[in-house]
Amino acid sequence: MPIVNGEYRRPQLRNGKINYRFGWFFVTFQVFENKSELGAIVGECCVLNALGEAVKNLIETLPKFNHEVFVDVFVVMPNHVHLILKIEDCTTNTDHHLGKIIGKLKSLAAREYRLLKEKGLVRDIGSKLWQANYWEKIVTSHEQLEAIRAYIVNNPKKWS
Repeated sequence: MPIVNGEYRRPQLRNGKINYRFGWFFVTFQVFENKSELGAIVGECCVLNALGEAVKNLIETLPKFNHEVFVDVFVVMPNHVHLILKIEDCTTNTDHHLGKIIGKLKSLAAREYRLLKEKGLVRDIGSKLWQANYWEKIVTSHEQLEAIRAYIVNNPKKWS
């Protein structure tokens, strides 16, 4: 990791020349240390626990609080989340709007984790729910969009 002002800093994963204000994005983020804390694969389905259900509900309500966001398709897996977002071009969007949305989603899910942990409904995995950052791919064609949709829908079947 690079050192800035005597402190270690994670390198930036986002490219400053790419538009993250609007468009179609395939996003993946993972549970800290790749732990399976959101559910379990049973057969070819992911059966979500209380935390996985909370994450699912947060994703489903994302457009309600972010009117410029459309959730196309997503899957909550035991140790990660895949989703396709479409962000409409709005004057209020920032240059790193995608990051703002994902950061808020992860933060709200972490809050739900803490609440569920306090109630004894999920096991204590420490203070971090998510690995730092996220992975994204800009979707540039209808063919690519269809392929990613199929990948997400079939993800539980390919777990093993």
